[in-house]
Amino acid sequence: MLQNWFDAGEAQEFGKSLAESFSQKNSTLEKKKANLDKRAKLLGKLTSEVSKFGQTHRLNFYKKAKLGNAFKWTLLEKGFDAKYVDLLTKEVILALK
Repeated sequence: MLQNWFDAGEAQEFGKSLAESFSQKNSTLEKKKANLDKRAKLLGKLTSEVSKFGQTHRLNFYKKAKLGNAFKWTLLEKGFDAKYVDLLTKEVILALK
């Protein structure tokens, strides 16, 4: 039982894939020079995906932290601004409830 509590592999994978998806969609918006409305919709889709994942998986605070950490570091490795990544990561964690 305790082992399952620390098994955050699935949450980490989701965090990485979420960051990859966000990165691809964001670069498409940058190429099209999208307006703020389209960027806001992208953020809404991101938080919606996170919320669905949180509803279908039992996440304790350790797993939430691992998910957020994987999301954050994937975006940082892709060259996103650290302050922007911190704000996005905060939104992701808050969407998990």
